[in-house]
Amino acid sequence: MNALGRAAVADRFAAARAVADAVIYEGYVLYPYRASATKNRIRWQFGVLAPPEFAAADDSERSVARTECIVDPGRSPRLTVRVRFLHVQRRIGGAAEPWDEAVEEQIDIEDVALLPLERAHREVQVHLDGSEVVTDGVLRRREPIDGIVRVGAESAQGSGAFVKVIVTVENRSPCAEPVQGRAEAMRRSLVAVHMLLAVDDGRFVSLLDPPGDAVGAVQGCRSEGTHPVLVGDGVHDVILSSPIILYDHPAVAGESEGDLFDATEIDEILALRVLTLTDEEKAEARGTDPRAAAIVDRIDGFTPDVWARMHGTMRPIDRIGGSAGTADDQRDDEDDDDDDTPESVPWWEPAVDEMYDPFTDTLVMNGRTVGAGTAVVLHPSRRADAHDMFLVGLTATVTGVFTDVDREVLVAVRVDDDPASAELAWQGRALFFHPDELEVVDDVAPPGEQPRMRVPRVLVAGIGNVLLGDDGFGVEVANRMLTMRMSMPEGVRVDEFGIRGIHLAYELLDGYDALVLIDAVPMGEPPGTLVVMQPDAPGRPADDEEEDIPESGLDAHSMNPDVVLGVLAHLGGAIENVYVIGCQPADLDEGMGLSPSVAAAIDPAVELCSQLLDEVVALVEKESER
Repeated sequence: MNALGRAAVADRFAAARAVADAVIYEGYVLYPYRASATKNRIRWQFGVLAPPEFAAADDSERSVARTECIVDPGRSPRLTVRVRFLHVQRRIGGAAEPWDEAVEEQIDIEDVALLPLERAHREVQVHLDGSEVVTDGVLRRREPIDGIVRVGAESAQGSGAFVKVIVTVENRSPCAEPVQGRAEAMRRSLVAVHMLLAVDDGRFVSLLDPPGDAVGAVQGCRSEGTHPVLVGDGVHDVILSSPIILYDHPAVAGESEGDLFDATEIDEILALRVLTLTDEEKAEARGTDPRAAAIVDRIDGFTPDVWARMHGTMRPIDRIGGSAGTADDQRDDEDDDDDDTPESVPWWEPAVDEMYDPFTDTLVMNGRTVGAGTAVVLHPSRRADAHDMFLVGLTATVTGVFTDVDREVLVAVRVDDDPASAELAWQGRALFFHPDELEVVDDVAPPGEQPRMRVPRVLVAGIGNVLLGDDGFGVEVANRMLTMRMSMPEGVRVDEFGIRGIHLAYELLDGYDALVLIDAVPMGEPPGTLVVMQPDAPGRPADDEEEDIPESGLDAHSMNPDVVLGVLAHLGGAIENVYVIGCQPADLDEGMGLSPSVAAAIDPAVELCSQLLDEVVALVEKESER
């Protein structure tokens, strides 16, 4: 490669340098940036390649990192690889306590021809000398490190003439004597190892969102300890492969004034925290490490304009991929002048909510009607969460089709055969995906014939005042159910509301099919007697009627079924299926703890509630079929 070509590669790496620097120093020293802080006692968490003997003795460590990525080659593709890492340097002496600093190291492997494949190999031995330097009474010592970097290429699997590039970095440093703990091993390790790859006469393929003809090639890639992503805009000619999971085209926010070594945090929050440090704490931070000193000095010098830039920035968000609209979307497209469409009503108006029901709404995907109950296969591509990579190819069941205030459609699903799904359903939560991340399973019913299986939503609320003896019965039962994590029908949520009547009323506005209240109810029966009742729900007052809410109904700490249902009605809500599991109290005087007879009724009440829930869910499902 001529000088001009090398300069072009260097420029491409320079564009990626800000992100690469954030990677190499991630976790280097953490707020409060003092050596005495507990979080800074255990160092070097990302991209560590330890000596092989140490890694073999501890399966949480590794000595080799491997990156595999795909190139769509031209006629004469050529590759340049840059490996960057930190070499730990022990500092001893002076006024500060001992501390491990780090020195940046870099290895460049240039002009590797990828075609023909049999010649696309390069191997570079790595040797870093040990050293000891004393300056002003401070000793800085580095241990020697040996390693090897290999670059290779082979035909990618699948159709198409794609080339798979393979880069491995290996620590081969010997442990000449027993290593005394991890801290010592880190001084013979390559730390924060990451790779930058640039290609000429070719393009890298996104491993997160590959084009259709490259899917097979990408599926054949296997990286270990690294995650390759495209860097820079426009031409896909640079890859950053780092130990930290990133999106394609990562970038450091323009508002960021400098490194904080907590790249997953928000600059403003960390900067404000630095302001809370005392002068003594700042002095210790400055003495801990020159890079920590630079952080403290920089933040101390922030001007009002800098703080204003950090406080928030509006960024446009482009929708990705094709849109799949709900039935409401399709109706809106047909008649934009209809005054009943969501566009004509501000999103914050309650009327907009009434236009959508995620548990009955559907959308059309590739000619298939998708709604609650549809079986799908997950193909996460947005990488909204690192957890997504574990869900690829799993089957799931749709639990709802949601439309947000920007008219974006999201599909809620429950992963099949996953124990965590029951936990999520118990909490009233779900996993959400864009329609283009889902594939309808072939064996579901044809379009127009899919059952609209809406999951009933039931709230079990333990209520009462725990400071009034047996009045805390409902709270104790709810807590027992939560502690037992008992198996309950999907869509059932259990919570204890205590005396928060207004809070419970607003919770019911979220839309429930049934409510089960558990409470102490005086009935003139022997203490501990359990009864299931169905109270009459109060009606909502007509517009011309004066609202006459009892003063207790507006008290946030009032709690009984009549108060809750009354407040709900006056808030404009309603719930038809209401049940009360009541227990006859023995003592409602001030004091904590249940009487023996009422305490003995807790487990029977849990069993009674379980039986009632089965009946309530069956009833709601039957009503929804009508």
